[in-house]
Amino acid sequence: MALAGTAMSAMGQYQQGQAAKAAGRYNQQAAEAEAKRLEMAATAAVAEGTHKQAAIAREQKRAMASQIAAAAAGGGDSTDATAIAFQREGAANALLDQLVVAAQSEAEAQDLRYGAGMKRIEGYEARRQGDMAARAGTMSALGSAIQGGMSWYDTFGKP
Repeated sequence: MALAGTAMSAMGQYQQGQAAKAAGRYNQQAAEAEAKRLEMAATAAVAEGTHKQAAIAREQKRAMASQIAAAAAGGGDSTDATAIAFQREGAANALLDQLVVAAQSEAEAQDLRYGAGMKRIEGYEARRQGDMAARAGTMSALGSAIQGGMSWYDTFGKP
């Protein structure tokens, strides 16, 4: 009866280790899925920034066309120094706005990529801990089996 109890204990320790290993592998897969999601979000952030930059450029072109039309309607000329100064200032402001949007979207993307890298590290650690727990469970099971065998030998095996 004691031998059966020892075997059950050893098997339970082994199975506990295997369950920890399976949990570690699952957690690694979940972390990898989250890392991929973060990388896709980084790509989307850059794309959104590009879209905003294009919208700023379109708006600047519309504003410039409106200024030229207003100058012409008022009897002015698009080569007038004041009109040219307004156009240059508008273009410079639009370019600065585009650069700010580009920097912000790239910073967001870098943060997301960093988060993806950290998730991968977390997943690796989860798997490593699961593997270590599995090894510990196996070693503990072997120890229990050896101890039970020695106890049985001490009780029944001596000549």
